[in-house]
Amino acid sequence: MAEAKPVSTHLPYRDLPTEQLDGTSVRGLAWVVLAPLLLVLGVNLAVAEVLARHPNNRGNAVTARKWDLLAGLSNEVDTLMVGDSSCNQGLVPEVMAKQLGGRALNLCTTGDSGVVGDAWMVSAYVRRFGAPKRVIVMHAYDVWQRSDDAMRRQAWILGQHRGLFLGEAPELAWSTRERVMLVIGRFVPLYAQPTAARQVLRDPVAALSRPPFVITEDGFMPTRNASPRRVARDARSHARSSGRRSFKMPDTTSRALAELTRLSREHAFPLFVIHAPLYEKLWQHRGLRRYHGQVSAQLERALAAAPHAKLLSRTPPMFPAKRMENADHVVGAAAHELSQAIASSISEQEAKWAAP
Repeated sequence: MAEAKPVSTHLPYRDLPTEQLDGTSVRGLAWVVLAPLLLVLGVNLAVAEVLARHPNNRGNAVTARKWDLLAGLSNEVDTLMVGDSSCNQGLVPEVMAKQLGGRALNLCTTGDSGVVGDAWMVSAYVRRFGAPKRVIVMHAYDVWQRSDDAMRRQAWILGQHRGLFLGEAPELAWSTRERVMLVIGRFVPLYAQPTAARQVLRDPVAALSRPPFVITEDGFMPTRNASPRRVARDARSHARSSGRRSFKMPDTTSRALAELTRLSREHAFPLFVIHAPLYEKLWQHRGLRRYHGQVSAQLERALAAAPHAKLLSRTPPMFPAKRMENADHVVGAAAHELSQAIASSISEQEAKWAAP
């Protein structure tokens, strides 16, 4: 049997490809450098536009929209509401205005913004318009213990309106990366929101088909679908976590509350702090009631720094699972009932303060 001859994998010299270079020009080199940059910029801007109109992270979109509302405000309001997502979909400005009079605005964002975001928003409002007739701060009980880490991760969301809070109390020591994100983060979602951006690029049709969320002109986000199973799961998680810990207010939260009470004292407006609604069966858990009570006690001590600052009630408003989205978010008509009850309590307290 004849031995197989090895096959050469090398091309003869005469068959090698040769490059025919045109004359080099500054314009040509500039195009070679700029074309990839323009492509990346174009993709970023396109993804940013899709995420703005059809967000796949509702929390980020809500935060951005509320800062936009504050920045675009042209007239003063009577009742200013700040807080987390339990307030965003729980306090109806139309109802509050009807019962308390004047105009109401809901600037509540998410728990990631913490109390720091509340202080910045109220301070920015007061600098532009003076004191409102009242300020309402509403948070879920477990938001008061959050650090500012989540707020820092949101730097790209807040950057467009950084002039409203940079240098204001409570001031954060921003890292270099965070300062860069404050400037450019909203325009580079491939870097600032990699998970959300990948979802858009992986399936743009699905991204564009996602229904836009709705926030009214006065800042309320109506939510209609209750989820009793989710409420039950969420309640079990709350019961486990609250039973194993004690409440200690973080430094940034303490400083944010101090700024809110300072504003209340110096500008003479009532400051009402309100516990978010809670699933009624969760309140039966002893460990949660203990932890909730610790939160209330520390809030009352902090609010004592201003004569018209008050925790409206140590007990949270309670609702059944069929009227909630999770353990501390109401839906539908429950939001109207919650707003009516809170407005009535505020009216009663303001009447007491006004009495001779």
